[in-house]
Amino acid sequence: MKKFHVILRIKFLALTLVACASTPRGPLGEGRKTASLEDICPVQHTDASGLAVCDQLFPSRPFVRPPADNSSNSSALDFYAGIYDLGYFGIYLVDRNGTKYGVVDQSKKSVDLKHLPKSIGMPSYSYIFTLYHVKGAVVGRDSDKNPLITVGSIVPAAKIMGCAIDNAFLGTWTGSMTARKPDLTFDIGKTVPIEVIFTTLKKESNLVVYPNKTSVMQDPEATVHGLVGNLQNMAAIPSNPFRGASNPSIEIWRVAQMHEAGDTHTGILYPSGMANHPSLGMGELTPFLPAALIQVRPSKEFSEVEFQPHGPVIPGISHIWLAPSQIGRQSQECQ
Repeated sequence: MKKFHVILRIKFLALTLVACASTPRGPLGEGRKTASLEDICPVQHTDASGLAVCDQLFPSRPFVRPPADNSSNSSALDFYAGIYDLGYFGIYLVDRNGTKYGVVDQSKKSVDLKHLPKSIGMPSYSYIFTLYHVKGAVVGRDSDKNPLITVGSIVPAAKIMGCAIDNAFLGTWTGSMTARKPDLTFDIGKTVPIEVIFTTLKKESNLVVYPNKTSVMQDPEATVHGLVGNLQNMAAIPSNPFRGASNPSIEIWRVAQMHEAGDTHTGILYPSGMANHPSLGMGELTPFLPAALIQVRPSKEFSEVEFQPHGPVIPGISHIWLAPSQIGRQSQECQ
């Protein structure tokens, strides 16, 4: 038995060395995909290239669990991260601890999606459902003290089915909304607590192709299911911001591009019939990104969505702040 284990270990090491040796490098670390990660999520399969694809996420944070990072040496970082795209301001690679690494080139200028390797499908919105294995070195700090890194290699480590992402966020979300004044305008200095319980999924259009919002990605990972739920105790909310609404139904869904390239959002359909208020709104996409899914205790930036109306509103814009509070344990098959 001991001899058998030794032989297996030798074979494993030999395969690992061959795989490492065959990974090509480019200006920003162009390379092949990493091997399948067996424990990254509870239910998964591999695609035609051998990349792990999560069909279901863990029921508690972190929802996605990549292998351990090696970040002890700032000049030789080796970690798993999600991409956080800030458009004109560049991109960050965010690890499981919530550390935001600003990506820069050799001259320390910010890098955007267009400057990431074409071999990993960039530029595209695939980062919305892809986790990456990154190697790089810290070369400074930005104005917010976030580390800046040059990337030696970046390769997809796993993809996550869109249904798995949306399914994980069914449950209770809590937060607040701007209160109404008697004249139906919004009281910017006052908020009231609200709670929404999302119970079902509704099929929406797939994520769009970068940067063309008239066509959609055909990847199964690019599917989107809106979270449909009800505002709790709507009539009893003091200074009710939902005044006039005929029902308490709320829907939120992931949007790759609202207007221009990089304009990612979470859309919201407000309860129908709200007085002097648009039916649609938008907020940040960050809680749904792989960068947030790998975090144990995501910061407010990666857990809360601030929604505001899309389109003209009455004086004093309304805001909703919502964050998931009891999610991940519900399961629903996607249609």
